[in-house]
Formats: sequence, C-alpha cells, structure tokens
Amino acid sequence: FSTANSALSIAQSAFAQANTGGAGVTESLNIAFNNNNATSYKIVAINTSAETILASTLDLTQANKIVGILDSNNQTVTLGTLTNPAWTWTPDQTLYLGSNGEITTSSTIDGAQFSLKVGYALSATKVFVKIGTPVVL
Repeated sequence: FSTANSALSIAQSAFAQANTGGAGVTESLNIAFNNNNATSYKIVAINTSAETILASTLDLTQANKIVGILDSNNQTVTLGTLTNPAWTWTPDQTLYLGSNGEITTSSTIDGAQFSLKVGYALSATKVFVKIGTPVVL
C-alpha cells in the first residue's frame, strides 16, 4: 500500500500544481519503481515485487498491470508527455502495446491475448501517455 499511497500523493501534488499554475509544473506524472528488466522507451507492467518489467499483450496476466512507459531516467511515465528523439510517429497516431514492451500503431498483434491503448503521438518524437482499459481478445 505504501507504493499506492506515494503514487496518490504525487498525483494530488501534480493536480494541485497544474490547477494553480505554480512553478515547477511538469508535463507528466512519473513514478520511480525498482526495475527488473525494462529499458528506456518501453511499456512496462508491475510485477508482484513492485518492479517494472517489460509488458506484452501476449501475457494475459499483465492485462491490468500496465503502468506506463519507462523514460531515460528509469522513471515510469504514467500520464503525460514523453519525448524520444529516435521516434518517428505521425502526429495523432494512436499507440498500443505490442510484445516485449514495444509501442506499436496496431491495436493487435499475432498471438495477442488483449489489446491496450497506451496513448497517442503529439509529434514525430513526442507522445502523450494515457494508459487505457485492456480489451481481452
């Protein structure tokens, strides 16, 4: 529960800052988890040890455990913007979870157990992360 309470506290602070226009307002809500095997700019799920792991639509047990996209500082962006200079998205593209933490523009992949929208492209290199509700296939 301490991780959930910390996340709630962070979310409340971010909400308060955004609504007051206070200094230090950021464009995303980031949470730092211990990391098991994930790498930057990959979609992550949380395991039973509260560690981030690579997410996959091939694993139905992860359907409700996707928490966000790992950034280059090893923090999970759970809501908001994330920039990666190596991306080449088309603005307004809807983004989904693939396998091995991959971000894809296809709502399903071969062998997928569920489909999950993870956000959309704002520009070629910037996305808005907003984890949707999984749809079991």
